[in-house]
Amino acid sequence: MRCANLHYDTALLVFGKTREAALAGLEKATKELFHYFASNQLVANASKTSFFVVRTPREKVDTNYMLQVGQSTIIESESINLLGVTITRNLSWDTHVRNVVSSLRSNNGLISRITTYVPNKMVTPLVHGLIMSKIRYCLPLFCDVRQSPSDPISSSMHDLQVQLNNAMRTVSGVKLEDRVEVSDLLLQVGIPSVNQLAAETTLLETWRQINLGFPTGDCFVFRNEHTSDRRTRNAEKNLLVTPSPGGAGMANFLTQGSSLWNMAPAAFRHETDLNKAKQIAKTFCSSLPSF
Repeated sequence: MRCANLHYDTALLVFGKTREAALAGLEKATKELFHYFASNQLVANASKTSFFVVRTPREKVDTNYMLQVGQSTIIESESINLLGVTITRNLSWDTHVRNVVSSLRSNNGLISRITTYVPNKMVTPLVHGLIMSKIRYCLPLFCDVRQSPSDPISSSMHDLQVQLNNAMRTVSGVKLEDRVEVSDLLLQVGIPSVNQLAAETTLLETWRQINLGFPTGDCFVFRNEHTSDRRTRNAEKNLLVTPSPGGAGMANFLTQGSSLWNMAPAAFRHETDLNKAKQIAKTFCSSLPSF
């Protein structure tokens, strides 16, 4: 929900034993929130309020629910954009990735037009500001990290890498038909591939959650805490229990974060300084598959 006067976004998350119960709770909470806004001389715009009822990716529910707020009836949305992240009601990241790819394609066009007036290599910083930052944002939640060359390449990671390749070719002054290897472009521009960036951001976010006391840190379980018979063997290794693969978003992050943590050098797992941890993670992730 957006408060029109302050352009302030507010998000509500309501749980219920049934969809109807959750919807009733959301309707009640929304009315209370709108009342709070009015009591504090804030204006909440019902026409800019959106909601959805969460489904699982495999669940087929054709019903479009409605929310009654005052005199306004709000129809359920397919997706909601929250802080630049597109969240769909079936918890799929496909729409978000398509939006990111579309934005990257537009930014690549801008970089290409700039090179008409500025030498190609001079616009290299734009790759960091307009391409890498877009890819990096929220990446640990939807990425599929390839930890070995035998791992499959997901379509979303492939699409992101294609846009990064286009940006690198532009600033390097080469064309697709020149058949310059992507690995050579990465070295020339001095950036990681999408896969390496995904591994690095996931690994560092795991470090932050564990070492900085963030709430999600409690979801990571050390092996010596999980089962007593491993206490002596793994106490010094600082290894995590790796959840079973499956799920999306947070579940995917926990699985990949735990796996990468266990693969990382022992120096990283025991490092308490963020800057030093970044350097170790960067070196380690550069050894993972480029694409």
